[in-house]
Amino acid sequence: MTASPPTHLRPLLVHGTLIALLVASAACGSTSAETPTPPDTDVVEDATETPDAEDTRDIDDDDDVDHGADVDASPDGDVRDPNEPYGVDYDPIDYAAPAPACAAYGDLGPYAVGVRTLTVGEQQAAIFYPVAPDAVTGLERARYDMRDWLPEADRDKIPDSEVPLFVMWAWEDAPPADGSFPLVLFSHGLAGYRLQSSYYNSHLASWGMVVATVDHPERWLPAVLTFQLRGDPSDTVQALEDLLGEVEARNADAADPLFGRVDTSRLAITGHSAGAGTVARYFLDPRPLTAVLLTGGGPQGADYGDRSALIIAGETDAIVRPSAVRSFFDGLASPAVYINLAGAGHLAVSDICLIGRDQGGLVAVAASYGIRSARALQGLASDGCRTTDTPPEEIWPIFHHLATAHLLATFGEADAALASVEAFSSCLGDSFVEIASNTDPDPDPDPDPDPDPDPDPDPDPDPDPDPNPDPDPDPDPDPNPDPNN
Repeated sequence: MTASPPTHLRPLLVHGTLIALLVASAACGSTSAETPTPPDTDVVEDATETPDAEDTRDIDDDDDVDHGADVDASPDGDVRDPNEPYGVDYDPIDYAAPAPACAAYGDLGPYAVGVRTLTVGEQQAAIFYPVAPDAVTGLERARYDMRDWLPEADRDKIPDSEVPLFVMWAWEDAPPADGSFPLVLFSHGLAGYRLQSSYYNSHLASWGMVVATVDHPERWLPAVLTFQLRGDPSDTVQALEDLLGEVEARNADAADPLFGRVDTSRLAITGHSAGAGTVARYFLDPRPLTAVLLTGGGPQGADYGDRSALIIAGETDAIVRPSAVRSFFDGLASPAVYINLAGAGHLAVSDICLIGRDQGGLVAVAASYGIRSARALQGLASDGCRTTDTPPEEIWPIFHHLATAHLLATFGEADAALASVEAFSSCLGDSFVEIASNTDPDPDPDPDPDPDPDPDPDPDPDPDPDPNPDPDPDPDPDPNPDPNN
């Protein structure tokens, strides 16, 4: 029988295994227990470096939670005393930078947002949807309690007064707005959870989309903290398929609040890190019209026909390097746009860097209350949250505009010109390390209207030289020739 590693070594072993699995799954969509294809050496070496605590704006990688946690109930279900202090709120609205004037979709849209909990098989899911603004007047926004994703034995270690709470841009169970809206499915990453990018998901909903997200227990945070990573690529792809089926069923149920609100013929998919790998695989199904991949890729040489993808990488991402994401883009046999965001780390496109920031970050909060396994996540949980990274709240309006413009243009809800490479470059080019399109990889910005197809840089003044020159010219010609001869 194989002996278990000593307890004091487990965080180190888990950290190295976690990073290797993350890089492989982000590239391939797999979190299988089978040995993954080794990533480039430089990716693994940098990914396993643990930043100093003082170089961390926020350390976090918390996992799946029961969406919109009931603020009157503790993790074990007991009713809280409303007079006792509860939690430390982290509200993205207090931090988010305004979008540039040219980035029409970088700020929140015209709708308020509702959020509901769904059950999909044995897993929980969340659905964000448009709501008329006057329907939420005077109501409090939903929050989630990060303890809900800790191992059960550790949840009570963090007191109510100290637990970080993320305030979502959503109101729990608010009545949906009138209309039928396109659907976007979201897939979270390794050591993530279904609400890890709630601000991104609610942003899309504020612009008139329904966004559904489900837990992937094969790779979520509880699996990482309890050493129970499992599954294969087909598991997470099937989870999105099951999620789609649940949304379709609710949309067809006249008794459901979401009845008739979802146009499933206009379907898109998006995911972060390993979730991008899941999306890349699910996109082989012909039903999604487009895909948005965040800091991750998928199978090399994938061909999605004439359907386009938007692929976003982060310049300072040491978990899934931009070169790996670019390699996926370069291998695509279908239309795609690749953008490398300046200064963005791995978690810049999620909620995670903000949660617990004033308390030293989620890992620091958990470790201070004796949750030792959380330290294994420090390297992953800080990538994008460090003082050397561009603050995520400055990244949000940029990537929100990119993703929203791309999706709305695909759904026929926005002018396609707003989602073009030219429009992105002219508006946000200073925020990109690189932007590329494989349908027009290197356009000439100032072409010659009448180019010479083969100019001669040093033309011969004698256009008709003697084809048979004298092979033995006189080596010593007479300097004074007879003019009459």
